[in-house]
Amino acid sequence: MTFQEADHILIPLLDGTHAQAQVVRVNQDRLLIHLTATRATQQTKVSPIPAKRVLATVRVDKTSLSTDQWPVIGYESRPHGITTSPQDLTDGDALDPAIVEAFANALNGLYPWDGFPDPDFFTQFLRRPAQLPDGVRMSTDFPTPDP
Repeated sequence: MTFQEADHILIPLLDGTHAQAQVVRVNQDRLLIHLTATRATQQTKVSPIPAKRVLATVRVDKTSLSTDQWPVIGYESRPHGITTSPQDLTDGDALDPAIVEAFANALNGLYPWDGFPDPDFFTQFLRRPAQLPDGVRMSTDFPTPDP
């Protein structure tokens, strides 16, 4: 899959819908993307994402993405007021796409925010880690499976 800066992409969610994200920077092996909790479809009319809707900016291992795993639905200017540098793409580890998908599901209340062994795992990726996004659910908010 070929991604370009400013592409709007769809991250699949557990309920069959998609979360909208935007490619910020690209190199051969990685993507830097802005994640939102906004739902979108292939038919969504793409418009600029307001900075307040960007909940996280993460580095992704592009080589682990399968073809069309994250479809491109258009492109638009990047959010104003969020600065990134080329180092943001290369500094630090890149996340596996499965982790990003789990994160997008947690942002949308479809996966427990504290579902990883480190209960604050997702919090480290937030732009504003002091405040969890609306709609986040903890493990105790999900029904317990029948024995």
